[in-house]
Amino acid sequence: MSFNTIIINNIKRNLRKYSVFILSGVVSVIVYYFFSLILNNIELIQDSFTIGFADDLNFIKLLLIIGIFFLTDYSINIFLGSRIEEFQIFYKLGISQKKMKKIIFIESLFLGIIITVFGIIIAFVFSKFMMMGIGRVLNKKIN
Repeated sequence: MSFNTIIINNIKRNLRKYSVFILSGVVSVIVYYFFSLILNNIELIQDSFTIGFADDLNFIKLLLIIGIFFLTDYSINIFLGSRIEEFQIFYKLGISQKKMKKIIFIESLFLGIIITVFGIIIAFVFSKFMMMGIGRVLNKKIN
């Protein structure tokens, strides 16, 4: 069995375990995208808020990034913890620790790309609706 076959079979076999990890990652990307969209919308910031409030939003953006980091770390730890038996079987079959780390890295890289792409696509599709909702709440027409 080749190295790539092991990785592909792991992803197929653990798709159910990956679903929670993927969902939390996609939601994190969507939340960050929406927050950045609001923060970088000139029409919204220019008329509605003072400069000090924009600085506060930048601080909140930093807190959001830190929160997303801890959410991602937590979901990765839970995900890897649920696969301990699988890793032990690989070790018993003779896969070295270096190759095991490489398998985990490639799987995580692949999942990270999927999460980022899906999160950006979903956020892009729904961004217009979100901006229309914010415009309605603030009684503004936002292009």
